[in-house]
Amino acid sequence: MNYPEEMKMIDRDADLDKLQAAAGSMDDGVAEELKTKNFKKFELHCCKAYEILRLNADQLVTLFQIMLSAGMPELNHDENIQKMVERLHLEMTEREASKHFKVEI
Repeated sequence: MNYPEEMKMIDRDADLDKLQAAAGSMDDGVAEELKTKNFKKFELHCCKAYEILRLNADQLVTLFQIMLSAGMPELNHDENIQKMVERLHLEMTEREASKHFKVEI
């Protein structure tokens, strides 16, 4: 897909190396506590965003159908939309979906 430069994926390995180097320079207990606290905060934000996406699934599908009919090159098959719907796990309860999503993180 052709994304604008500011939307491209980051180099996870390089960023992980930087994080590990910074964490290694701290006291091990403090570094582990900080990583755990920050990860929990990250996880909470991700789950909240996932919940919002699930609550607005109908609008997302409609938007993507409009994008598909507009001929966007990144979205060229109905299967793309179906895959998005599958990943939202609308058949699950909010609690089940959140638990599943945490495993994915």
